[in-house]
Amino acid sequence: MKYIACMFLLVICVVQIGVGPAHALTPIVLDDSVDCIAIARKAEYLRDPSHMLTIDDLIDPRNAQQLAWQPVVQDAPNFISSNDAIWFRFAVENRSPGRGWVLAVDYTILDHVQFFSPGVNGYSMMESGDLIPFTRRVVDSVNHVFPLGRHGAPAAYYMRVATKQAFIVPMRVLPAAMHARLDRIELIFQSMYMGLLLGMVAYNLFVFISLRDVNYLYYVLFMLGYLILSVSFTGLGMQYLFPEGAWLGRTLPFAMAYTTVFFALFARSYLKMDVQFPRIDFALRIVAALYVVLAALSIVAPDIMLNAVMLVHMPGACFFMAIGVMCAMKGRREAWYYIGAQTLMIIGVLLSSVVAFNLVPHGIVTYYGWEISNAIQAVIFSLGLADRINVMKNELQVLNVDLENRVDERTRELSLANEKLTEMDRIKTNFFANVSHEIRTPLTLILSPVESVLQGDYGKPVGEDFFRSIQRNGVRLLRLINNLLDFSKIEAGRMMLRVREVDAAALVRLHCGVVQSAAEARGLALSLDLPDRPIPLMLDAEKFERILMNLLSNAFKFTEAGAITVRVSADDAVCTIEIADTGVGIPFEKLGSIFDRFSQVDSGSTRRYEGSGIGLALAKEFVELHGGAITVDSRHGDAHAGDHGTTFTVRIPMGRRHLAGRADVEFAGDEEGDEAPAGIIATIARLDDGSEARRPGASGSDAAPVDAPTVLIVEDNPDMRALLHSLLERGYRVIEAVNGGEGLTAARERMPDLVITDVMMPVMNGYDLTRLIKEDAALAGTPVLMLTAKADIAYKIEGLEYGADDYLTKPFNSRELLARVDSLLRTRAYQRIVEARNREIESELDIARLIIDRLLPQGAFDVSGYRFAASIIPMDTVGGDLYDCSIRGHFIDLFIADVSGHGLHAAFLSLITKMALESVTDRTLASRALYLVNDIIRRSTVKSNYVTAFLGIIDVRTNLLTFANAGHCPPLVYRQAAGEFFELRAKGMPLGWFRDVRIDEGTFHLRPGDRIVIYTDGITECMNGARELFGDDRLRSFIRDHAGAAPREFTEELLAALRDFSQSGDFDDDLTLMVFDVL
Repeated sequence: MKYIACMFLLVICVVQIGVGPAHALTPIVLDDSVDCIAIARKAEYLRDPSHMLTIDDLIDPRNAQQLAWQPVVQDAPNFISSNDAIWFRFAVENRSPGRGWVLAVDYTILDHVQFFSPGVNGYSMMESGDLIPFTRRVVDSVNHVFPLGRHGAPAAYYMRVATKQAFIVPMRVLPAAMHARLDRIELIFQSMYMGLLLGMVAYNLFVFISLRDVNYLYYVLFMLGYLILSVSFTGLGMQYLFPEGAWLGRTLPFAMAYTTVFFALFARSYLKMDVQFPRIDFALRIVAALYVVLAALSIVAPDIMLNAVMLVHMPGACFFMAIGVMCAMKGRREAWYYIGAQTLMIIGVLLSSVVAFNLVPHGIVTYYGWEISNAIQAVIFSLGLADRINVMKNELQVLNVDLENRVDERTRELSLANEKLTEMDRIKTNFFANVSHEIRTPLTLILSPVESVLQGDYGKPVGEDFFRSIQRNGVRLLRLINNLLDFSKIEAGRMMLRVREVDAAALVRLHCGVVQSAAEARGLALSLDLPDRPIPLMLDAEKFERILMNLLSNAFKFTEAGAITVRVSADDAVCTIEIADTGVGIPFEKLGSIFDRFSQVDSGSTRRYEGSGIGLALAKEFVELHGGAITVDSRHGDAHAGDHGTTFTVRIPMGRRHLAGRADVEFAGDEEGDEAPAGIIATIARLDDGSEARRPGASGSDAAPVDAPTVLIVEDNPDMRALLHSLLERGYRVIEAVNGGEGLTAARERMPDLVITDVMMPVMNGYDLTRLIKEDAALAGTPVLMLTAKADIAYKIEGLEYGADDYLTKPFNSRELLARVDSLLRTRAYQRIVEARNREIESELDIARLIIDRLLPQGAFDVSGYRFAASIIPMDTVGGDLYDCSIRGHFIDLFIADVSGHGLHAAFLSLITKMALESVTDRTLASRALYLVNDIIRRSTVKSNYVTAFLGIIDVRTNLLTFANAGHCPPLVYRQAAGEFFELRAKGMPLGWFRDVRIDEGTFHLRPGDRIVIYTDGITECMNGARELFGDDRLRSFIRDHAGAAPREFTEELLAALRDFSQSGDFDDDLTLMVFDVL
């Protein structure tokens, strides 16, 4: 490839036009002593600025004086003008015509080349050029090659060259065999060269993918540019890739600009110009941008831009060499690789240039100087990149150990932080879900009862229990809201302490006295261990009450049996308050997060105890506001059986020194100390939550009729159970369960008509309950209504995915609840009616199937010399396919029919078809019989139903088969002896559409060994999972491969093959198969 020589040519062309004084045309003598001769100096040329001259104008003697032919004085004439067409002429005296001589123009990027060869009838024209499709060339060569005539006498040849950029025209005459051999050598060398470049591209692309070093990417893109140049300039692209692509010659300027762009980016990155020479780096970026513009313009105007690209290429090469020298002078090791590679490139350009102008003899090194230097350049750059990586590795090794240590340390920190953030995110998500549940549940128990009373839906008289429930849930809601507001104040730094001196022991005794009765009601022993003397302590009484009540509530909640002990002690520095219980305890792994905001020991949807997860966190905040500290010690029941429980310890400093000077502390007067604790009512409400609600069980009212639907309520909140019971008991028989486990047991024992379930419940949540109900065959049809405080759409979708039939969020309207219950029960009733009707239909279909089966031939086929078997598989319980095989004296009737559609209506029409066929007694002609059948069934078809049918009549005396076909797929006759197939084709219209139908008749002479296969289209149209049809070809192959099987065995094997092919065993159409053998 010598495209750089083209740039060098442009410089030379400016000072050397290559013409001389006119002289007479001297013939070129070709004999056996000549192998290859450069003919340019023995030729003349003529400029044609108008591009209008023709070969007739040139050979016309009258124009001889006007045509200014000039002699060529170079071995490779060159031209700077891009506007003129250039004509060449030379004379040849062929004294060795047997060798077959050719003219070779060894410059591939000429746009149009026309060669005119003399003959008996004048001059004939041959074409070539990089804008001419390769397939139009006379000689299969990348260069422009034309055969010379075998004239013995001197003969004049003409050649016209037109191209839009500077060009040279090196012309040689040589034997055709020698040229072909040189072409093969050229192809081998170019293949080796391009293969090396491709290898370097692949290797460095792999390195880039491995290392992600952008230098390798730029190098790969730069080498790809060389490949594009090679393919464009050598002509190999036109010869082997795009022989019809006349556009390939236009890619040269783009390829040159593209290559330079990525070479500039490679040089900039490889030499680290942004660090070494920032200003020159800026110039490099401008050069790259300039070539990007040239590349873009080359796509639009390739002819004009080729000269422009070549014009700036030489200064660009010098600039690229200069920056390498500058980097080398600064001691950059990689610069020497760069300079060596660039030097080789320049040497290659010079060698290609001097060879192109025949300034030095041709040889392997000189002729392929550019390719050799370019290949070595690619290797040097690869070595330079590899060495650069080694240098970088050595530099990085020094920092690697320290960096790894720092990374490890930072990774550990980030990992811990990430784990904590993930856990906090999970905790917050659970917290908001729980808070939503905790808010919506009391809201429901306040709003829904009131709405139901106003609407007249409440199932029993409004009494004291009604208002106690509303009060209890109102106080519970107020308490939760106060806790949330306190948290927001603490977050904003606006929480104030209004402290005064109080007797801590007396305050504890007062609160514990209030909850004493609640403890006794739960069977718990509440004991106090208090000093006899007062303990003066600076406290915010309301917040201290909140601390005490949260700790007592926690103890009551998790202690089902045993004792709760409250101790108070003090010394000169600290007052200590301990609340110990014998409850289930806290797992060891949870102790570290027990006071974290939003944290709960049991936060799952199956937790046994309700709560928002902020009580202990708020208690800790209030203790710390008092300048104190709170700790916990616990022994969980799983690890300490028989010795489990939890102790919370609160320590608050004595005196007021620790509170003095704080902006968030306000000291109150002693006169405010006679107030009763503000939260006593809240305490009673919290400890007595739901104690007066009714226990679960069967309906306690006789208001519902005996035959009323049964509704199972699964809800852990007793007030909510009571509310639902009161709303439903007048119209339904109600049973209750307190958790998912009890609910599943009740559902299996009582078989309710509807299940209403909460989501968050102990033992088993509502999701799992719903899933198990839907998986139980006996309960699968039971509708499930999820009634929960989880209002987010994601929870609703989750519930429906588990199988819930409806989803209602709290708070709910009582009428909406009753409407949804009624709708679900009515839907369930309809389902039961449909299921019963379906069972009746299935029973009737079974009877219909038995009737249709009796219409098929019942007895065994027993005719000497013949064998018969058939099979039918309906798509549904019944189908529309029908077959018959009957014997009438010396005749055997073979009949098959396929009714359009499927199911019962198709089966009914097939029954009519069978009866119609049996009513036709005259079967002398098969076509006449089908005509009569059509007349009967036409009156029974509806909605364009039709029947395709085939009737064959075999005369057993002659084995002559007479047949008629009414739109049915043609049966096949397989002649095993010859391995041939015959189709029983006869024109005919489907039955049931028209009164007068055309049905032709055909005959076929059967031979011993013949097999008739009659079938419906369900066999060939059987489809697999890939939407492929079984098809005619597979059917014929199966018939051929199983020709030796008996008819019964053949039908069973074919149906088994269809099941395997369909991959499911289920078919989309009825299948009917008849097999008849002639023995």
